[in-house]
Amino acid sequence: MRKLGWVVLCWIGMTGMAMATDFSFGVATRLTLARETASSVAIGDANGDGRADLAVINDIFPEKHRLELYLQRADGSLARPVGLDLPEAVAWGYPVAFVDLDDDGAREILVGTTDLTIVKYASDTLTVMESRWVRYGCAYLADGDVDADGHVDVLCHSGIGTPSSATVLYGNGRGGFRSTLQLLTGVGTFGSQPDLGSVRLADVNNDGHLDLLVTASRVGNFFVYPGDGAGGFGHGTGYPHPPSSRGIWAAGLEVLDLDGDGINEVVTASPDNQPDAMLNIYRLQANGYLALSERRPTYDSTTALLTADVDGDGDTELLAGHFYFHAVTVLGAGGPGLTQPVRYELPGFGNQVEYARLLGTSKALALGDLDGDDCIDLAAATYSGVLLLQGCRPHIRRIPSSDFDGDGVSDLLWRSFTSEVMMWQWADVEAWRQCALPCPVHKVGAWQVQVFGDFNGDGTSDVFWRDADTGQNAVLLSGFYERPLRTVTNQDWQVVGSGDFNGDDESDLLWRNGRTGANVIWMSGDYRRQQATRGVTDLRWHVAGVGDFDGDGRSDILWRHASSGKNVVWPSGRFETRRAVTAVTDTRWQIQGVGDFNGDGQDDIVWRQTETGGNVIWLSGNYRTRKNVVTVTNRSWSIEAVGDYNGDGVSDLFWRNSRTGANVIWRSADYKTQQSVAPMEAGGALRLLP
Repeated sequence: MRKLGWVVLCWIGMTGMAMATDFSFGVATRLTLARETASSVAIGDANGDGRADLAVINDIFPEKHRLELYLQRADGSLARPVGLDLPEAVAWGYPVAFVDLDDDGAREILVGTTDLTIVKYASDTLTVMESRWVRYGCAYLADGDVDADGHVDVLCHSGIGTPSSATVLYGNGRGGFRSTLQLLTGVGTFGSQPDLGSVRLADVNNDGHLDLLVTASRVGNFFVYPGDGAGGFGHGTGYPHPPSSRGIWAAGLEVLDLDGDGINEVVTASPDNQPDAMLNIYRLQANGYLALSERRPTYDSTTALLTADVDGDGDTELLAGHFYFHAVTVLGAGGPGLTQPVRYELPGFGNQVEYARLLGTSKALALGDLDGDDCIDLAAATYSGVLLLQGCRPHIRRIPSSDFDGDGVSDLLWRSFTSEVMMWQWADVEAWRQCALPCPVHKVGAWQVQVFGDFNGDGTSDVFWRDADTGQNAVLLSGFYERPLRTVTNQDWQVVGSGDFNGDDESDLLWRNGRTGANVIWMSGDYRRQQATRGVTDLRWHVAGVGDFDGDGRSDILWRHASSGKNVVWPSGRFETRRAVTAVTDTRWQIQGVGDFNGDGQDDIVWRQTETGGNVIWLSGNYRTRKNVVTVTNRSWSIEAVGDYNGDGVSDLFWRNSRTGANVIWRSADYKTQQSVAPMEAGGALRLLP
């Protein structure tokens, strides 16, 4: 099951413009299906045609970084990228920005390395115009008119393993710089370990001059250096972050006018998990200094902040990126200040990559109109490539399908005869060694995996285990972190499915008593929140699948009668609203899985005839919209799993040959678009879960 429904928050008018108070992002779409780690993105007009273009830094260490530019066409689509290899010199993700250095309307692309690299686009080519030496490097970029001469200036800040230093390069309006200024900042010497930070140029003391703000996750203060309007900065003031239970300080920092009084506030984000996850609001006081005036709860692990008027109402909203929780939250859309937070899935955002490199700062997020519909879109650099959230689209929530690292691509979970568990990321045997943590925890003895689901709503799949001897139950969050559940010693009770039956974006457990036919649902896997549902005493009825067949954002239960071949769906798990589905009296036809094979947000049913090898898909669970699939007469082949193994938002079929051990994926259930998978010895040491 890949998609569990639609929550419509945005009405689109006839002109394509959204009402200012009804903004939402649509579902995340992948820019490319290539397995490329992107570290930084920026949006700006590279060729002066008035349309926003996208710059991406692809970052696969220790290979070369690569700059790719996607130009926006007149129809709002993005053209194939123009690329440029960059020097490999440092271990941080290179920042990228669009800045018009020569005032010609076409912005240059600035890339921070050990130098400041200036790139110009012309005639379908990216050309390095200059590599400007910057002492201690350029891990963070900011721009603005620091000296108030009418020309944009650029600020570079150092990164890992260097003294904390800012370098201002003063623009001359002709594509170059007339002079530089260097100053040491108060965030200390960045350590050799990965650090997250933010650098901003903004007026926070209300004197009309740009000030420099710096923060880093290993220092207990953020620092403000007041601008003098002539290109210089005064002595810095350190403002303490609120205490952190983990000793990790705010990496995200932004400046915006929250209350509409014309004076900017400073917002930092404590990157703890709930209940310690907080946004910290600092307001200007009469003495000219900032003071912490308010703290607001937010979602877990916020390490990136950025601002824009996303809903078009004239004020600025705050966006918060959640490191390793694969999400971004928009605050203030359709309301004042930081009200009405809405969280959107952003698979792969903030994941850890090779050599302990982290991708989770504001460098990885950018805002702009990338499709020409006058709505703000979000581009995100992630562990698994670039994702786009298009603005003014219906907000669609997805429950991940066997995606244990939250990158938006399904994984395979295998278990050995010694009870060890192995995860293949992206269904790739070579990728299992890349687990950022030790590969999934296993449980020995009579413990068995019964279902997968996202029981805490963090965008990653969890594993439900049950002990067949003792009746103990546990959920391993993301496959790793154990959360014990209420013991059910009566082994007549078994979990027969999982899904989001109440639309709260968390998976629920569906229990069935194999002796009495009683049924019950544990909301979010919690015994204390159980909901009784109608019993089915005829034990020939069994749960054949769980999915959202009507696209209402709630899971439905698909029942099949083993003798008569009757089928029925309980919408949202409710017997009272049940509806009959076309009967299939030939019981050799069996339901093999549920998934969204056409990407319409409604789940479909996969059928297979066990003798003839015939295969068919009922789109949206409807016999009348069935779609034939290539027949596989060799009965050694069976459909073992349904998932999205290339991250395109459409479900795929995973086939396995029980005799030879061969495996293959049919993308979008299409025989003609196969994805090879390493074989696994039939009857050997490993079997696929659940």
